[in-house]
Amino acid sequence: MISNVTTRVEEIQNKISNCLGLKENQIVFDFNKMPNYVDLDLFTINAIHKQQFFFHSTEGRDEIEALELMLKYVKN
Repeated sequence: MISNVTTRVEEIQNKISNCLGLKENQIVFDFNKMPNYVDLDLFTINAIHKQQFFFHSTEGRDEIEALELMLKYVKN
């Protein structure tokens, strides 16, 4: 079960990166597990200046739901 969750998380993260046109080293997924939900903050990294910028935040029941909401956001 855990490997399925990890695989799904990586799959959605790759989709988000691709939608934004970013490489793996230009994006940060910061998960904060709260008692009843998971908060996901997405940061992008400027390739030239190596500076991190906040992009968007979502909340879900788990990491997968938070990522799915982020994917929906970046697609719109």
